[in-house]
Amino acid sequence: MDISTRIRNWYQSHSIYFPEQIDLDRIADLIGLSVYYLPHRSCCLKIDGHYDLVVDRREERTVQRVHLAHEIGHAVLHTGNQTENITWGRLRQEYQARKFAFEALVPSFMLQSISILTESLSSLAERFRVPEPWMYERLIWQQERVAERGIEYCW
Repeated sequence: MDISTRIRNWYQSHSIYFPEQIDLDRIADLIGLSVYYLPHRSCCLKIDGHYDLVVDRREERTVQRVHLAHEIGHAVLHTGNQTENITWGRLRQEYQARKFAFEALVPSFMLQSISILTESLSSLAERFRVPEPWMYERLIWQQERVAERGIEYCW
């Protein structure tokens, strides 16, 4: 099952249907992750079998949300000590965590229910509470996913 489907199923089983309902701190708590806002680079640590997520409190809240979603992705998708991972494996894990963050913060099933043709980039970013450049990347990724499936999709 792909990340998009997993997140949709999990969100819907927890009655999360709208962008305003995406509370990453609550989600982390529900899946047993501890989150700490510290003046330190964001990271995911596994200590004694438990994941602790550190989010840089010096960043803007929208950036913190992106970092938290990314670190949740590492905790959910990956095992082992990433700092000891070889370069290609680490790059693959970073790519996967980024795609997880795309889906966790701006789920495809929510994006498809919004008329993105009539909404500005800034209004979408505001609605999903993410930085505007990140929202742009997310929309590009959505367009690429749709194109891979051979579906005609216009913005």
